[in-house]
Amino acid sequence: MSDHLPEEIVNGILLRLPVKSLVKCTAVCKSWKSLIKSSAFIGTHLHENDDARLLLLNGATPTAVSPFYCLHWDNSEFGEYANLIAPPINTDRNFVDHAIGTCNGLVCLVVAASLLVLWNPLIRKYVCLPRPSPAPTKVLKKVLLLAMIRLTMTTRGAWKSVTSKRVKLCYTSFECETASVNSALHWAQCYDYVKPTVSIVYVKPTVSIVSFDLVNESFHQVEMPPNLMLRKVRDDTHVLRYGDSIALFETGSYEEVADFDLWVMKEYGVAESWTKLCTVSLPMVYILRPFGFRRTGEVVLQVAHDGDSYHWDMLKMLKLVDPKSKQVKDFGTDGYRYHFVGSFTESLVLLDQANAISY
Repeated sequence: MSDHLPEEIVNGILLRLPVKSLVKCTAVCKSWKSLIKSSAFIGTHLHENDDARLLLLNGATPTAVSPFYCLHWDNSEFGEYANLIAPPINTDRNFVDHAIGTCNGLVCLVVAASLLVLWNPLIRKYVCLPRPSPAPTKVLKKVLLLAMIRLTMTTRGAWKSVTSKRVKLCYTSFECETASVNSALHWAQCYDYVKPTVSIVYVKPTVSIVSFDLVNESFHQVEMPPNLMLRKVRDDTHVLRYGDSIALFETGSYEEVADFDLWVMKEYGVAESWTKLCTVSLPMVYILRPFGFRRTGEVVLQVAHDGDSYHWDMLKMLKLVDPKSKQVKDFGTDGYRYHFVGSFTESLVLLDQANAISY
């Protein structure tokens, strides 16, 4: 039938198909296979289908040998879209594999504590990143890793050393949330602010927001909300993606109540547009981390019951918080099983990569 249809019509029809259907279409004929596996088609398909309608959940159980991964619809029904098969990477299984981020249909996995893998679960392909030599600092390792995800492996997949002269970079871990907005990565870091006085040097921990421009490969300081600059840091601070801009999430605790402040930058890049969205209190819990926003605007939080921290793993749960109404409700799944939740977009990324491994 495609022989009787104009090429642009066939191309338009294929671009509207989901990833699983497109993979099957590569077996129809050579011309379709060549088209679907082309970098131009993969990029256009991603651009036209970049509305993240799914949530990736990664978890583990005390008795499971391997972690599990699944996709759910990001709607009120929260129905399962797909139960995913993790790549069969031969490593020391004493370490638990886990996801640390998603972008452009790829999942970044940390395997055996040090091996980094980019994985497209819907086309069942993955790439093991080469180990950097010399080893970068932890903060640069995190930034370069996520930069490679954001660039969708269009480069050679090699590590590149990037230095920062204008922005002071401090330690951050793989667990640090990173918001990808406007072709830049954003994250929060804590540093010691030194203020000399008449008799002593005053030092206090201070939080700042740093961004890494993926186009120019440069670091930048992002202005904080005016009344937060140089203020004493609270328990924990995270930067999250909020639509086409960023949000600042600060947690604190007092006696038996945990709370968080949520700030959003209404207009990306404009410091004056920082707006405090809400302050929400949660009694009898400890806020472990925010996973991000759902399509409804609700914040997904991982919390633990207030109690003996030794048993936190058994007391973890996921909560949904509506910033507008401040309503708090259960996510519908326990946090012990699911320790990563992230927005996910279907894509064909890695389909055209010769070094990608199929399984």
